[in-house]
Amino acid sequence: MALVSFSTSLPCRLGRAWLAEEYLAGRTPPAELEFTLDTATLDGELSNRAAALIAQVYRGGHDNRVLVHGTGIDASAYCDDPHAEDPDVDYMDWPIREQIGDCPEIPRPTTNPTTVIDAYENWVAQYRRLAPKALSRWIDKYASSIDDPDHLERHFGFTPDQLQTRVQYRIEGSGEIHHTLVEGTKDLAAFQHARSALLLHRVTMGGIDASSVQAANLIHGKCPTLPAQTFNVSDLVAAYEAWAQDWVRIARHHHAGLTAQRRSFEVEMLRWAQQHGSEQLRIGLEDGFRMTKLYLEERIEHTAPGFYAAFQAKDAEPVWKPRSAPSETALRMRRAVQARFESADDTADLKVTIGWLDAENLPKDMIRLVPDWGPDDDEWKFEAIIVPDWLGRYTLIGPVGSSEHNVPGHVAYVLEESTYGLGPSEGFGAQSAGGFAAPVDATDFTPAPPNGDDDIPF
Repeated sequence: MALVSFSTSLPCRLGRAWLAEEYLAGRTPPAELEFTLDTATLDGELSNRAAALIAQVYRGGHDNRVLVHGTGIDASAYCDDPHAEDPDVDYMDWPIREQIGDCPEIPRPTTNPTTVIDAYENWVAQYRRLAPKALSRWIDKYASSIDDPDHLERHFGFTPDQLQTRVQYRIEGSGEIHHTLVEGTKDLAAFQHARSALLLHRVTMGGIDASSVQAANLIHGKCPTLPAQTFNVSDLVAAYEAWAQDWVRIARHHHAGLTAQRRSFEVEMLRWAQQHGSEQLRIGLEDGFRMTKLYLEERIEHTAPGFYAAFQAKDAEPVWKPRSAPSETALRMRRAVQARFESADDTADLKVTIGWLDAENLPKDMIRLVPDWGPDDDEWKFEAIIVPDWLGRYTLIGPVGSSEHNVPGHVAYVLEESTYGLGPSEGFGAQSAGGFAAPVDATDFTPAPPNGDDDIPF
């Protein structure tokens, strides 16, 4: 079974014979249906065929129509010519769609993925066969204006980059990026391959997370690197195309991994809500509402009262530093928190440690209104119990006040000793007066989703 899965929604035209039967019977079904292909629900060869198909097609344009990677055709290539008679708006793929339609046709509505995959494989093959002729028509029709970009944009609504592709690359041993222009009027095959690679890279970038882009850049760079010796346009385009395919392969799999994490998060949220959640949380999830914020609030109250859940991006600097020679207070609290976590199945594997924090560099949601006065610089630093990787994406931060290091008064979270089976005789309760923070009730917890968005933070 594949470690990651891919899915997409694809339109299918319904057969005219079936539609005629429906209309004659007084029913008015839509002429198209959307079919969701998900490799996670398919087995063996059918799953492989679905994955290959999903990698070949994408949706684009103002009408969200189906386009095919590797053809050089894209939804942005159109012209709006006020002098044209038919059509008023000319699309690069118009001759293709005239022959095979905007999407495949199936005889009647179906839930059988094989029927849809068969239809799409045949439709994609026809699209690829017709693409070179469509590109040639496009270039022949509009290339006469290539030397006058203003005329192209003013009268036709597009720019010369639809007739030529700028390929970027690096020379081995040099960090400088070079560009070569591949023109459709001079080499149609090279232009088609270069444009296909450019579109593949551009479309993929537009549909994945920023972290997936970074992962692909880390492995394959932002453009291909070529040897220093002289090369021709065909060699350059071949290298660029190979680089784009490798880059996209990494990016798509990285993004699919993130998608799997989101699904896992949702499954775990549903499981926990059914066992421990409030009626509000259960009803909201059952009815399809986004309930992530409430879920985090309830789960932290149930699991780790007094902690703050900080969203931790993978590439971000942690807000805490390792603590050497912790206080006895912090050591006892760490043991108590670790024991509490180990007693529950869903937190038994988490490792609890002690960190050192600076109150000036905390997440903003951990801070009360900052007073006009403040303690000396060394008093802004304090200890905290740290639980990395809570729910796979958060760092739990539980400030600990002791006689050695009080928690500054504008920090809104302090662990309460009684919650974890410890009492003042064991080193706690040193900061009950003097303007320092009292323990915060867990019901006041505000989670820290990224960018303030109430969503799953992956």
